[in-house]
Amino acid sequence: MTQYQDALGQPIVLGRELGRGGQGTVYAVSDRPGAVAKVYLQRPDLQTTRKLDALTRASDAALLEISAWPQVLLKDGSGHVQGFVMPLVSEREYHELHQLYRISSRKQAFPTADWRFLVHVARNVTRAFGTLHSRGHLMGDVSSRNIMVSQNGTVRFIDTDSFQVKVGTDTYPCPVGTAEFTPPELQGKRFGTLVRTVEHDLFGLAQLIFHLLFDGRHPYAGVHHNGAMPSPAEAIAADQFAYSLTYHHGVQPPPLTLTLKGLHSSLAALFERAFSPQHQGRPNTAEWDSALAELSKQITTCQKKAEHKHDRRTLCPWCALWPGNAQVVTTKTKMPSKIKRLDVDAELNRIWVDLASVDIPAPHPVLQLKFQPTPLALPPYPQLNMPKRKVFSASALLWGVALTLAGLWGLNQGWIWPAVLSLLLAWWSFSLNSNNQQRQRLQKLDDEACELYTQLYRTSLQAKLKNHQAEVGKLRQTYQQLVSYETVTRARVRYSARRQALETLRAGIVTISREEQAETKKAIEGCRQPLLDTYLQQYLIRPGVIPGIGAALVQELHQNNVFSAKDVNQKIHSIKGLGPKRKQDLLDWRATLEQFFQFDPVVAESKLDIIYLRLDQKRNLQLRQLDQNVQQLKSDLTVWHAEHGKAVKELHETGYQLHQRERTIELVVETIESLDSETWKQIWKQISSN
Repeated sequence: MTQYQDALGQPIVLGRELGRGGQGTVYAVSDRPGAVAKVYLQRPDLQTTRKLDALTRASDAALLEISAWPQVLLKDGSGHVQGFVMPLVSEREYHELHQLYRISSRKQAFPTADWRFLVHVARNVTRAFGTLHSRGHLMGDVSSRNIMVSQNGTVRFIDTDSFQVKVGTDTYPCPVGTAEFTPPELQGKRFGTLVRTVEHDLFGLAQLIFHLLFDGRHPYAGVHHNGAMPSPAEAIAADQFAYSLTYHHGVQPPPLTLTLKGLHSSLAALFERAFSPQHQGRPNTAEWDSALAELSKQITTCQKKAEHKHDRRTLCPWCALWPGNAQVVTTKTKMPSKIKRLDVDAELNRIWVDLASVDIPAPHPVLQLKFQPTPLALPPYPQLNMPKRKVFSASALLWGVALTLAGLWGLNQGWIWPAVLSLLLAWWSFSLNSNNQQRQRLQKLDDEACELYTQLYRTSLQAKLKNHQAEVGKLRQTYQQLVSYETVTRARVRYSARRQALETLRAGIVTISREEQAETKKAIEGCRQPLLDTYLQQYLIRPGVIPGIGAALVQELHQNNVFSAKDVNQKIHSIKGLGPKRKQDLLDWRATLEQFFQFDPVVAESKLDIIYLRLDQKRNLQLRQLDQNVQQLKSDLTVWHAEHGKAVKELHETGYQLHQRERTIELVVETIESLDSETWKQIWKQISSN
């Protein structure tokens, strides 16, 4: 391997190869982490060597911060310049700017990027240009391929050896240019020795900012009133800024794209100045930086769709692109239609508003009694039939009288001891009818009557208790049935099932719109593709047409049957002599040309009307079915509500009776338990005394 050294004679050891392009090969530098070396395939001529030397002398910390700026020259053993050393811009960390602003590649390279991030990157690009311009240098060949951006929005310029550099009084021009970024006043001119001005760079910067804010749209790609389809260079040369609100030149923005009306007036004014036919007074980097900084502060999230980010000073422009009106396909695709379209959204809204007017059945009722029910009355006390109570003993009285007479007769006869014994026995017989004995007998009778009465009342209460318990069992069973699916909840369950069926039918109607869009797209594409192919065939691939595609690569492409923009498709990836960077250059060239192709939808009008008519008939049939089902549901709900109300009333009545019986049972149990208490004996005394 060739031995290299820097301008001071210090050796530079090259590591592994990192990439190869049309001009040279890039290597890692073994002893300089974060640095790489670009070695030209052909030794630079004197003019290029002088420019490279000027670039290294102009190098400073600020330029190295924003770009892969040459730091030191790379010389061979003979002292000839073979390349230079520059900071590494890793392709694993950085992607070319167009991969961010083009929607298709953004999803892969920057999956989390939103409009806020695009504004952030636009400002970083602007500030990087400001750093470059503050030192008197220009990018010259302004292009998204010369700008790399990382996942956090950091920007780095590459291919800086092609920049226009001013060192002292010497200016080293940029010998190349990209037509779609070249200002009108330079279109068609040779760039070899052309010295560009800041105004020229500012035109390219404005285009980069426009691409970022407008999802990759080219500011000069519009719809021409006369049906013309100029190339990017022709449109720019004719000053046909398609989005201008000030200059009317027969061109308008393509359908469904953000316009200047979607931006704040301060930004719109800057774009008007940047692309003005006056070709002067274009906004400088400070003006862009100030406007973008303010825009960053004003960005908010759309209240309707979280994925929409926009300037809070304006209405959400993204929502305005897709209005929810009746003519879904016709409006969104800008396709003409002679037939009267069915206003699907209006019909769906009418039916759904009608459905929303019905009363939804109440949920499962929770029993809430306003007051505690009074327990049922206890069974009355049994009728008291007290037998006659004997308060004295007749036999004892008779015996007493007889013994007294016998005792007296004995005394009269002189039978002292028999007489005394007879009188004692008489006294004992009379004592049996004393008050104490009477009370004892009465108490015994009362106790026997009380026990009998208590047993009788207990039996009556227990019978009542058993009856209440049986009733409670029945009421609980009835209550559970009432709160089950078959009664109270039936209306709500039925409603939910029918509502789900309506939702499914409604979703099916909405699905027809997606079906229509797919069929419409297919029909349009069938008419559009042949015309696009014819348009692209006129742009032949020749040396110098596409930056970086020289005679050798053109010959390689022709050998693989790639002659025009029409042939630039996925098959170019199989061409072995074409590197990844040049393949992307070709694809970007074709993508830009496609923006300038305008398809007249009238070509597909008859095919689209057939699709619209057939699918509107399909929609109308399903809409009628949906409307009928809604009306039937409303009718059924009237019956269900009546059933529901009746069941709820019965539920409350049953619940009341259940609570009443349960409280009665509690009272009966308490009464039974109190029959042996002192309180009951007092009650008994009142009963027995009556």
